[in-house]
Amino acid sequence: MDNPLATCCQFPDEQNLTGGNGMAKSRTRMPSLAKLFEGSPAFAYVLNLDFEILYASKACAKWVGLELDQLIGQRCVYTSAELNNDTKNRVRGLCPPPAIENKPSVQATVFREEQGDVRYRNVHFTRLEVQDMESSGLIFAIAEPSDRSALEPSVNDDSENLHTQLAALSRELNANYSLNHLVGQSPAANRMRRQAMVAIECNSDLLITGPPATGKAHLANTLFNERKQINDQLVTIHGSLTDREMLQKTVKSWVDDQRDRTGKDWLLILDVDQLDSAAQQELCGFIQLPDFRLRIMATSSRSLLEMAQQRQYDPDLAFYLSTMVIQTTSLAERLEDIPMLVQAFVEERNAHHSRQFGGCSKSALELLAQCRWPRNLDQLKQAVLEACQNAQGPEIQAADFSESIQQRAKATRYETRPELKIDLDAYLESIERELIVRALNQGKQNKSKAAKLLGINRAKLLRRLAHFDLNTHANSEQESRVDSSAFLEAADENEASL
Repeated sequence: MDNPLATCCQFPDEQNLTGGNGMAKSRTRMPSLAKLFEGSPAFAYVLNLDFEILYASKACAKWVGLELDQLIGQRCVYTSAELNNDTKNRVRGLCPPPAIENKPSVQATVFREEQGDVRYRNVHFTRLEVQDMESSGLIFAIAEPSDRSALEPSVNDDSENLHTQLAALSRELNANYSLNHLVGQSPAANRMRRQAMVAIECNSDLLITGPPATGKAHLANTLFNERKQINDQLVTIHGSLTDREMLQKTVKSWVDDQRDRTGKDWLLILDVDQLDSAAQQELCGFIQLPDFRLRIMATSSRSLLEMAQQRQYDPDLAFYLSTMVIQTTSLAERLEDIPMLVQAFVEERNAHHSRQFGGCSKSALELLAQCRWPRNLDQLKQAVLEACQNAQGPEIQAADFSESIQQRAKATRYETRPELKIDLDAYLESIERELIVRALNQGKQNKSKAAKLLGINRAKLLRRLAHFDLNTHANSEQESRVDSSAFLEAADENEASL
């Protein structure tokens, strides 16, 4: 069989062009595809349907920063997650959206990173059906001639936009560890990212608090990976499984070993709020040693300071560990982050599987937003991975999610809402109180002027002031200068009783 690459990338040397009458018009020599793009800045490349690069122009290789022979044969992965190989990391940005599987053509954005600068370029992907090929076809990609430094919305679907946004966010965070729990656009996600960047810049002890399964342990490992120097080490213990003797043995052997080392070692205590009182006292003893150089990171589902106030935790240890605190947030409180979190989970899976997914459909994301997530990120990730196994096409649909997710969403849609009780008297009194306050402010606390503005007599205003506990001594001297005040109040009382 003929080479499919040659079939796709090289035109015949001579071609008869015929007009409508069937007669030959002229002979034209068509250049090969390689010659056609030899000097063009609008680079091109060809992939099979497994996203393996079969052909690339020199401009394409230069754009991603590889030699041509390094680029040919590489397989693209539709992910923004960091891969374990520099060549693969450079190539992944060229991957077409998996939607090309069901479409004749797709316009998308590819990306590359060079010296911390992310560049984008629009690319048009076209399916090519080639005869005499064992595979079902090829994908021809041709890029626009110029880069863009700013990320613009995709002309395709939401998953394509999420893909490029994730790539940009990954570059911004510049972390070597998976940061799925930090992605999102909610205020809570933005705060976690800012706190994480501050924590990376300093070597202070750190406490990460928040509900279970909100990525606290993952964040601690991320921060250590960013903070660590060449000789630094991390030892992890679990607060719920560690007693006084185990803590003493672990930390003492480590302290003794530190005397001959130059690294700054870290102790990670997971669920530090579950340390028993004896282990807390033992840890307090260690941190008071003059030569104690271990940095401590800890995770907790509760505030240690609040526990100390309730006499449920050693106060000295609570304050020591709470030098810097990062607060994680439950998924239910940042539902707007679900689309980007789901996209991150899908692309993390893409990095380890041959079959690629572009993301979730709009209806699928709406389904997920309707669910309750008591187990937070762990539960969401598991649901997404199960849906990937059930999906038939390149995009995950709502029907691909398990029956339990379907039922959760349905229960949320039709859950009984508490009856709204309206207290009309309280509502009207709140309005009356607000009007009285405004009248007093406008009358500069003069009750006579305020009563006139409200259209009531002064005696009635005084009674309402007493009712709302709004009595004020402002302008009392000015009001006392009214010579006939006693007479006027008596008259007002008589008028009010009518």
